[in-house]
Amino acid sequence: MLLTAVAFTCDNASNMHVSARNMDIMKIGSFAHTLNLAAGKLVHVNSVRNWLANIKAIVVWYKKVHLSKVVLGEMQTRLSLPEHRLLLKCEDTVELLLPYGRTLC
Repeated sequence: MLLTAVAFTCDNASNMHVSARNMDIMKIGSFAHTLNLAAGKLVHVNSVRNWLANIKAIVVWYKKVHLSKVVLGEMQTRLSLPEHRLLLKCEDTVELLLPYGRTLC
């Protein structure tokens, strides 16, 4: 049984468009590649860069300061926020801070 390709996934480079056309198959652009390009461009926006710097500073402080759990609990109580445990993974910390926006930065 001979299998033939009907489509392929690739980045959006022009040589990929030409290859797909020459092989007479459908080209499907990679969503992950497009998302990566968009995220790379966002880092150059000043407001996003400043926001990321604030988050990085918070994460670094939590990792270095031994009283960070106590301070986090006090801040949550003072701001009437739900009590969360200390998260040291950057992705988890960003998810935690997103709902509060400028309150903590």
